[in-house]
Amino acid sequence: MNGRTAIIPLSLAALALAGVLAFRPASQPSVAQAVGPELAVYNQGVALVKETRTLPLKAGAQSVVIKDVAAQIDPSSVQIRSLTDPSGLSVIEQNFEYDLVGAERLLSKYVDQPIQVVTKDGSKYAGTLLSSAGDITLRDEKGQIVVVSGAEVRDFSFPKLPEGLITRPSLVWLVQAAKDGSQDVELTYLTGGLSWAANYVLLLAKDGKSVDLDGWVTL
Repeated sequence: MNGRTAIIPLSLAALALAGVLAFRPASQPSVAQAVGPELAVYNQGVALVKETRTLPLKAGAQSVVIKDVAAQIDPSSVQIRSLTDPSGLSVIEQNFEYDLVGAERLLSKYVDQPIQVVTKDGSKYAGTLLSSAGDITLRDEKGQIVVVSGAEVRDFSFPKLPEGLITRPSLVWLVQAAKDGSQDVELTYLTGGLSWAANYVLLLAKDGKSVDLDGWVTL
């Protein structure tokens, strides 16, 4: 990539923060802690992100969740390097996951689970969700099958967010660690959706012999 760059530490939470099937061991995935992201923003709307994450690991294979990466990350550009034990940590599999919390996504997660449907005329239907493809198909407490026209649905009611729903852009890694203990890992990747512009203010002194020059970089 060519062009001028602006290298600015910036929290990824401020980014207008797009995969691959996930393998999940039975144990709860570890969640990495972030330290000081750096950005190199290029003229073409592409940015290089580099940050350090701390991974709480156990010896053997395990799943690790890297939360709050950029939503427009290029997963194929991801590079990781253990700063603690470079030869003792390897990534077996990587997935990019980001579930937008909308009705369709929630319904797909709630198949075979109880929900409540409210139609435009105020009628309520409760039961186990069998299908949400077009119309809503439920099995009520008596075992009867109820089909509600999708065009007539006003509201859905879910007991809670389904397990496994990832509401922030995340990388999910299956890693192999040689030993127990936390490791600092350097994470680098490319992302889109960022641009920068430079603006300058030149103030000429009254005697015309000197100037003050201020510059602002806007991301």
